[in-house]
Amino acid sequence: MVSILLLAVAFQGQSAGPLANCGRLTGIGQEGMPPIECPLQFTQVEADVAGMASRVTVVQTFMNPSRDPIEAIYTFPLPADASVDRMRIKIGDRVVEGEIKPRGEARAIYESARAAGQTAALLDQERPNIFTQSIANVAPGAVVEVEISYISLLKYEDGQYEFDFPMVVGPRNAMHAPDPDSITPPIVYHGMRTGTDVALTVHLNAGTSLKQVGSTLHAININKLSAGRYDITLARKDEIPNRDFILKWTPAGNGVTE
Repeated sequence: MVSILLLAVAFQGQSAGPLANCGRLTGIGQEGMPPIECPLQFTQVEADVAGMASRVTVVQTFMNPSRDPIEAIYTFPLPADASVDRMRIKIGDRVVEGEIKPRGEARAIYESARAAGQTAALLDQERPNIFTQSIANVAPGAVVEVEISYISLLKYEDGQYEFDFPMVVGPRNAMHAPDPDSITPPIVYHGMRTGTDVALTVHLNAGTSLKQVGSTLHAININKLSAGRYDITLARKDEIPNRDFILKWTPAGNGVTE
């Protein structure tokens, strides 16, 4: 039997963007059985930053550890002012590209494919800064690779630029929400780790010489390529994605670049 791979992307309202990061993937198995935690194995982040904007691509790899097909429901944070414009899912050697459709139509297509035993995916905006992605009929032992790409504006204040990348859905995301349980992943307590690692690279083209560049919460490696151009990576390859990545830099002229 040949599986029909279908990817439907649904946006709620005007949509703002995203991206993905260290969310959670919870598999729903057979009816009446408890949810299956699908381990997030690795997160790869590539950000191209130039002028006042950034292009960010996030690839996360998960696996279905159960003996049965599951519906994987994946919750992830995103910058509130970003805009998702590309998404793809890779399951085994099959790759499907995102297609934007009206929310109701996308949901109907997804549910029809799920009922027919086909592999399908649906991306839904739950909040301005939280997305939920559903992937139907993930085969036992299958590796699922989720890639999302978005564009976001940089922050600029008091002569300093700032690039942020959200790495975790936390209590702040569910604050004042009428259904916080639906967007709140399990919490990893202090001193414990999720078992997942993250690799992050920022290709910074500031357009001018810098007098300062650094990360607020993470140790980083800075490779200066030329005046105003840097490759920046996390210093630890086994960095735990339990806090947002914040990169700040100050132009030597301390002014806004065009």
